[in-house]
Amino acid sequence: MTADVTILGAGVAGLTLATELGARGAEVQLIDPVGRPGEHACSWWAGGMLAPDCEGALTEPQVVHHGRAAAAWWEGKGAEVVRQGTLVIALGRDRSELATFKRRVPAAQAVDAAAIAALEPDLGERFRHGLFLPDEAHLDPRAALQHLHDRLSARQVVPQPAADLEGTVIDCRGLSAQVELGDLRGVKGEMVVVRSPDISLSRPVRLLH
Repeated sequence: MTADVTILGAGVAGLTLATELGARGAEVQLIDPVGRPGEHACSWWAGGMLAPDCEGALTEPQVVHHGRAAAAWWEGKGAEVVRQGTLVIALGRDRSELATFKRRVPAAQAVDAAAIAALEPDLGERFRHGLFLPDEAHLDPRAALQHLHDRLSARQVVPQPAADLEGTVIDCRGLSAQVELGDLRGVKGEMVVVRSPDISLSRPVRLLH
């Protein structure tokens, strides 16, 4: 069967687009030289925050508007989404950053030490002031990517290393498209894994500094 849409790249953009277009009745083919989600993809190393309001402190309104539908979209596709909100904190010397953040993010609710302790008991004695965004969520990016891959595979939409480009072609390769777009540049990001058995957190915590 001829595909209506060919999607290049099976990272988070390619998988979500294939899932959404397939749900709307389109015949989709995915092309990715590796295929299954894995450490080759930037999305494999994502933090998993579904935090549009927090992002709104530094980005345009469209990101906030569309981002607010993200948690429900993932839940609708069967992914496990944790709705515990986002806690924003700052050390005493950086308390002014909380006021600046609050001005930029009206949805943020001011919380004191007692409220912080109720949300995250291991932080209550360390921070006296913070902000809470109850409507935000998070998920495990690797589990979510694998879930979409398996969901598509069940519909016979399996990433192929190569195929004829049929129908509308949508490039979701990210930085891998640099071979054709010479001025495309990556944005550096780093992940630090901290193992601390003395502190347990149940939601994303943002430290302003």
